[in-house]
Amino acid sequence: MDLSQHDDLEGRIRKLEQAMARINNPGTISTAEAVSLKEYFNSRLTSIENATSLAAATMDKRLDGMNEFRDTLRDQAGRFTTREEVSVQLARVCDLASADRASLRQEAAIERKALKDQIDELQTFKDRLEGKASTTSVAVSYLLGGASLLIGILGLLLR
Repeated sequence: MDLSQHDDLEGRIRKLEQAMARINNPGTISTAEAVSLKEYFNSRLTSIENATSLAAATMDKRLDGMNEFRDTLRDQAGRFTTREEVSVQLARVCDLASADRASLRQEAAIERKALKDQIDELQTFKDRLEGKASTTSVAVSYLLGGASLLIGILGLLLR
């Protein structure tokens, strides 16, 4: 109930108190007026009681809704993680990431060494092939030179 309604009710109560005082002092009013004032007073009192009951019911309903909302927030807050839990988990993840990073570096270094060894083997194999090719071409050159020499000598002799 807000302040203006409260003031309004207080004003009506004062009027009713004045009417009650006039009812209690019948010399100033007639019996018919006293009965009608009494009925008026009773009807006003009943309407005030009804309004108060309605306001109380409305307030109870509103408070129930607020309590339900508070319970929901409390339940939700109970499911949140605390700063300490987050800090512990974050530290654990950072430690795992550091360990994984170090492990990956070691694996990468081993793989680089293995690839370097394979490249060196391929280079050696290539050099050998080039060396064999050079030896073969020298041998072929000697054979061709020898055959040319033989043909040249035979050509001189036969002539």
